[in-house]
Amino acid sequence: MLEYVMKNDFWVGLKIYFKTMAEMNAREEDLWAAFDKAVMESESPSVGWDSNKFNVSIFMDSWVNAAGFPVIAVNRINGSHVQLSQSRFIVNLTEDNAPKVSANVSQQWYIPLWYKTCTNKEITSLLWLQPNSTVMLAIEDNCWLMFNAEVRSFARLHYDDATWQRLLSGWSSDILSIERSQLISDAFNLALIGSVNYSRPLELVQRLPDEVDAVPWKSAFIGLNYLQDMLFTHPDGHLFFEYVQKILNSAYKADLWNRIEVDDFKLSVFSGKIVEEACGWNVTSCRDVAMEKFKEFMEDCQLSDDGSSKCSKVPALARRRVYCTGIEQKHVTDFEKLWYLCNHESIAIEKENLLYGLSCSKDSDLLLRLLNASLQLDKPCIRRQDVGTLFKFLGNNPVARQIMWKHMKSRWSEYIKKKLKQPLKTMTTEAVRTFNTAAELEELNQFVNEVDGDDNKEIFNNAVKMVAINVHWRNSYAESVIDFVQQALLRP
Repeated sequence: MLEYVMKNDFWVGLKIYFKTMAEMNAREEDLWAAFDKAVMESESPSVGWDSNKFNVSIFMDSWVNAAGFPVIAVNRINGSHVQLSQSRFIVNLTEDNAPKVSANVSQQWYIPLWYKTCTNKEITSLLWLQPNSTVMLAIEDNCWLMFNAEVRSFARLHYDDATWQRLLSGWSSDILSIERSQLISDAFNLALIGSVNYSRPLELVQRLPDEVDAVPWKSAFIGLNYLQDMLFTHPDGHLFFEYVQKILNSAYKADLWNRIEVDDFKLSVFSGKIVEEACGWNVTSCRDVAMEKFKEFMEDCQLSDDGSSKCSKVPALARRRVYCTGIEQKHVTDFEKLWYLCNHESIAIEKENLLYGLSCSKDSDLLLRLLNASLQLDKPCIRRQDVGTLFKFLGNNPVARQIMWKHMKSRWSEYIKKKLKQPLKTMTTEAVRTFNTAAELEELNQFVNEVDGDDNKEIFNNAVKMVAINVHWRNSYAESVIDFVQQALLRP
């Protein structure tokens, strides 16, 4: 964002900073001062919100010291003008869990906003939204308008319905993939706080089968995976799963497997992402291929005694999903082989792939074995630095989450003694990430109340806050999501 505002002055400022502060201790103010000096000495200085020379120190103070980040409301006043205003983006919380912000910390920002329209698609237009003020912008009535072009500013955009519908007309032809990704992310997050109905992001999801870039897919599945967690125990939660499967069935093609390792990086990443999600959401045709590749992998690595990076022929971007699909079948011999390979693997990323696969087991005894290994720390596959990663992987497995919850409640103090507080926090949040009923929140609170010592209780605070938000979400939004997917499943 700063680079876009300052242009060449940004790089000049960096040179001044490095030269001035070489071999010295530096504070953030020293960097801002170097940038300010670059602007003051420039023959064509950067211009700020007041049409004067850009003041970096004032600008960055609002971004560094203000809590959170802004959401910008775009409201169509009439056929010729829209009004922009800003507020802090914050997830709806209970009053007890609301974040405490110092009264003398500003909740407003100096926001540079680049925008484009249906008649001016080049990103040359810039306006400033200043603290405690609004901006009126003249527009063409039937023309789409998009702010935060190329996602240059750190802000979310909330368009009113009329402006949003016009924006969708340029979705595939004029809006860049990174912009589509951000619009999807904004839509899910605005729905999360109740600013828009969940129909907005879910309607965007229905456009995904025509999407050929991985970035919008990634943003969409961050939102969809959260909804899946929230609807996991809902009586009609299977309808949401079927809805996502329907989207993926339309997007998945068998030849995507062959495109994962092509030289075209964009195509490779896109193909890997679709394969990952299709197999993960149980698209049968995808899982059949994954199982065949897992069998081939086991044969290729049968005699390996030094890990799998040298013997695995599975495309690199598909290895986690292939290993996971194979281990889900509950074959103990396959688990033992992956465990052996993981303990003998020297390449970090491949060891992580193998650990991901192991975390997908549906066998309670094998999952408990992984959890016990996270305390024993006597195997190369799960070292001290791998414990948090293991818990994140296990959090994707419904069977593992239940076992983690029981394991954590009975053995949390051992993790503290071994100085594994941060991984313990991760295990707790992953174990309870689908908790979203009052009874489950009460169960968690009861456990925390029985923990000795305020310092130890603090470890579990984030999990309690997360579940409180989840309970609010289920009570407020679950039925609207179910209603939407029910109607969507009826359509061809």
